[in-house]
Amino acid sequence: MRASRTVGPLALLAALAAAGSAAADPILSDRVIITDDAGKVILDVTRNEGPEDLPEPGISSGPLKAPHSPRNVEANFVLTDKDDPDFNSDWMRLRVVGRRDFDILLFVFMSNRYGRPLHLPGDFPADSPRLAETGELRDVTALLFPRWAAAGKAAPFTVQVQSDLDAAKDGSDHAPEPASLTLLALGAAAVGAHAWRRRRPGPR
Repeated sequence: MRASRTVGPLALLAALAAAGSAAADPILSDRVIITDDAGKVILDVTRNEGPEDLPEPGISSGPLKAPHSPRNVEANFVLTDKDDPDFNSDWMRLRVVGRRDFDILLFVFMSNRYGRPLHLPGDFPADSPRLAETGELRDVTALLFPRWAAAGKAAPFTVQVQSDLDAAKDGSDHAPEPASLTLLALGAAAVGAHAWRRRRPGPR
């Protein structure tokens, strides 16, 4: 009899723990893939959706050596919310540092805090291309190497970005609720109190 009284609270606690663990699983947010002209992937980074009060870490390629060419230009683009073209979700920038025999390219990708529009740097060109995020992996090479694309030439790097991955997976763009852990703690406390009352000796 005593065992059957214990199984119920333990089962409830296990269910609450499982629900809390599932809710706390990270949600994929962004991905950047950079491939060189030989087809070798030199960067493939995925970021998870950050908490509401903290920005997501940016993604930087580090300096990449590229053939010196007048077609290597500094370029930028902005990803916007799929339902609001004025809501800045992400931006990417290509910077070029010229050398005598080659150029150094640096890619930087920044994403917004959950639920908040992303601030654009003060020197970010107002006429930068804007794309609505779809959750799918997209080739943005032509946006970052416009002169190469216009000349019909292959750029020194192929760049692909993916934003709002959770929307592509299940059609939603909601991060886990922080209250889930609080609910788990309250549920565990309730189960503990219930078990304590059952073990407590009654009046003789």
